[in-house]
Amino acid sequence: MIASHYQTSEILAKLCSLAESLLPNSVASIMIKNKETGLMSVRIAPSIPQIAQDRLENLKPGPHGGSCGNAVFKNQPQFVQNTFTDDRWKNLRQVAVDFNICSCWSMPIRDKAKKAIGSFALSSFEHRAPNLFHVKLLRTAASIVSIILKDEEMEKRNKLFSNAMKNSADGILITDEKNLIIEVNNAITNIYGYSKEELIGKNPKIFASREYSKSFYKNMWDDLNRNSKWNGEIVNKKKDGSLITQWISITALHDENNLAHNYLAMFTDLTPLKEAQNKMAFMAYHDPLTNLYNKSYLQNILKTQEDKTLILLNINNFSYINTAYGFDIGDEILINVSNILEKHFQIDTLCKINSDEFALVFNKRIPISEKILEIQNYFMKNLINIEKI
Repeated sequence: MIASHYQTSEILAKLCSLAESLLPNSVASIMIKNKETGLMSVRIAPSIPQIAQDRLENLKPGPHGGSCGNAVFKNQPQFVQNTFTDDRWKNLRQVAVDFNICSCWSMPIRDKAKKAIGSFALSSFEHRAPNLFHVKLLRTAASIVSIILKDEEMEKRNKLFSNAMKNSADGILITDEKNLIIEVNNAITNIYGYSKEELIGKNPKIFASREYSKSFYKNMWDDLNRNSKWNGEIVNKKKDGSLITQWISITALHDENNLAHNYLAMFTDLTPLKEAQNKMAFMAYHDPLTNLYNKSYLQNILKTQEDKTLILLNINNFSYINTAYGFDIGDEILINVSNILEKHFQIDTLCKINSDEFALVFNKRIPISEKILEIQNYFMKNLINIEKI
């Protein structure tokens, strides 16, 4: 049933039924200790009525907590022949009387650290002691429960990791020892545009952008073989040929002989980060209205030793335009002036350094007076048409 992945409750119920068949006039039960509270409750007891199970809810392990409470408290088997008189059943005496539990044998269920995490018990409706066969039966059943619970925990962990991988926003793929893809998550197919069927059995070089030399990949593999992991920024190619910048982390997964048997790779899309970085870099050196360079950029280029010519230009009485027509019209004028300066005067670097002031930088010595006159004459002879007026 374990191998066939039956539900844990079905397997435990079957185990109880099999044990009951080997001890007539008895009922089997499995109690588990809550990790947070330390209290015990019935996990499965197919032949015990629910009302009786409820009476055992949140049982505290201890010297008077019945056979099961003692088995967990002492981490030792407990064989009570007479629950009506035995001091170990002091706190559960009424339960024994109400449901005619005459004797109860309980074996601790242990985890891999040999700590008691629960109990497997056979409760009888007659006063009796177990023989060697019954002791072995209880020990075997408790061991099987331990295996079942461990398998259940592993199944939960596997399911958790599987869901995490499946729903991760980062792309995840696993390759075999030959570096052929054996598993991918949904994010990989969404990122690269390939179907899962197109990727299984392929080498991850299917994503290669061919922007890197062979030495780059050799160094990557040398590092991976030496340290069992590698990470770095890389540009890969999607199925449609477009490029994507990613941060990739590759980990070698070793077998019991410490040989790399699989490789796990995680792909994080850096495009939003790159766009944000580029936007911040652009904003640091550009005017938000005209997209021209700003005062900070001007200061940087003027620090160089090469000869340059700098002309400062401002629009006279521009504040009156803003007052009379509004800032929207003023902004349109500034944008038009920027376009005219860029288009007509062969300026190497054009900056907007204040509300209505521009810096014109030429990467050589020029006749300044002639250039100023050229600019003034253009604006004297040409109208600026503003569509919003």
